[in-house]
Amino acid sequence: PPPVLVVVSPTGNHTIGEIYGITPSVADRLYDLADVADGWFSGDEAREILINPSTAEELGVSVGDEVCVYRSYRGVTYRVGNFTVCGLYDPRKASEVRGLDGSRLLDVHAPHVDIIATSRAAVSLGAETTRYTMVLKEGYDALEISSYFGLVYKFFGVTVKSGVVYGPSIPKANIAMAGVESYLVPLLLASLMIFSFAFGTVYERRGEIATLTSVGLNPSNIRNVILTEGFVAATIGGLSGSFVGIYLYPLAGFFFDLPGYVKSGPFYFLLTLGLIMFMALLGGYLPSRKAGMMTTPSIMRRWSLKKMGRKAGRAVQMKLPVTVLEEEYPRFEEYLQTHVQTEALEAGVRVKLDHVKKSDSANTYDFKVWSLSRTGLPAALCTLEATESDRKFSILLKVKARPYRREIVDAFRMVLLKYTEWGKKVRQPV
Repeated sequence: PPPVLVVVSPTGNHTIGEIYGITPSVADRLYDLADVADGWFSGDEAREILINPSTAEELGVSVGDEVCVYRSYRGVTYRVGNFTVCGLYDPRKASEVRGLDGSRLLDVHAPHVDIIATSRAAVSLGAETTRYTMVLKEGYDALEISSYFGLVYKFFGVTVKSGVVYGPSIPKANIAMAGVESYLVPLLLASLMIFSFAFGTVYERRGEIATLTSVGLNPSNIRNVILTEGFVAATIGGLSGSFVGIYLYPLAGFFFDLPGYVKSGPFYFLLTLGLIMFMALLGGYLPSRKAGMMTTPSIMRRWSLKKMGRKAGRAVQMKLPVTVLEEEYPRFEEYLQTHVQTEALEAGVRVKLDHVKKSDSANTYDFKVWSLSRTGLPAALCTLEATESDRKFSILLKVKARPYRREIVDAFRMVLLKYTEWGKKVRQPV
């Protein structure tokens, strides 16, 4: 014979129909009431029930009241324990919920089911659980959605009632949209520690900056190298930390009864991870910039390209960060006419001085430049313009638009760097 369920309520003892329980699972700790005889329940565990409105009326209970349930089978009575009524449940409506294929979603046969009971094991001090509910729009298959949550997000024991997908009590580490205050501040402090540590390595980066400079990288390239290094480190740290916090720690908490779970949620997790990455990148950028200013010759600083527009033939111009004194200019001009072609070859381009135009206030040097790596392309036209002001010459570089425009800019950068070394050799400091 089927078991008889007796409910002790304020109006007395009542015998009701079946109780629809949820299958046991490791993650959410929900148990099937059919296993009460095997000791799934202990006296201090929390229990909740959804109750049929007609049954609630018969028992004289409402939401928030407690009922005591016994199970009687073949003359043996088991005390299931006290249950708190957490909501009303209409099994008839639930039995009418069907999937897109027409199949019944719930293994519930109205009107026999009067109570849906759930249970979560007593939690250790400091541990917290949460419940989620998702209402589906018309046309969505609730069973498919619940299966998706179970497979992808590790939500076990997901059930569907009255067209609504219900999740069991689960650790907040398994994605709950709350609890940012408990971990945002510690992670912010960790980000600041990363920033502080990275900023403290400015002097240690001097050797690295010098090495990268010696192989021909300009400051923007060096900055990108260090930023990439910080981005990779922050990404690996964030992903590994999220994996430990969301998956490993709750699993260890279940097996080893750890005192609590890490609170997290998709939005807050991404926000915090983004904050960590930003602080890590900032902590890499500022030291690299300062170290670059400490170790890089001034001639390599403040390189900036400015587009001239269509009227200028889509050219770009750059004011070179170098100033030549009036008494040093003949030496600079000699270098342009005798050494530019040789030095530019080392930078990957072939340069030919095509025309020189001199005036009282400015001298113009027109060059034709070919890329050694892109054969078959026409020569690019570029101009060095030396303008005199207050007994000093400022240098302006103009380059016509070409696919290898950046190669030309880097080549002239190396040419000017070589000029500083050449000037020292002939005892003519710049």
